[in-house]
Amino acid sequence: MLTIYTRENADGDTPANYLRKNLRMALTARDYERITPSFFAISAQRDGLILFSRCNFSSDVEDAIHCFDLVYPSAQERAWKAIVTRISRSLRPLEG
Repeated sequence: MLTIYTRENADGDTPANYLRKNLRMALTARDYERITPSFFAISAQRDGLILFSRCNFSSDVEDAIHCFDLVYPSAQERAWKAIVTRISRSLRPLEG
């Protein structure tokens, strides 16, 4: 299941701030986490599924946050790895 969405960044959150304020998953439940000044990516395995989430933050601090969430079977992790990477690298805000 793929969900793509945009959120307003009215508070001017950084990726690290946003995760601290909004993520309801315990640190120990995450299998992967990468946080940079411009994005975060996290994933976890649960009940035979992999849950992956990435949000890219616009360079203008109070602009939008562009995200996608992807849920897929753990047994297909190898097949999905390239797809997740491609989506992650192509997610960009609309111009104009």
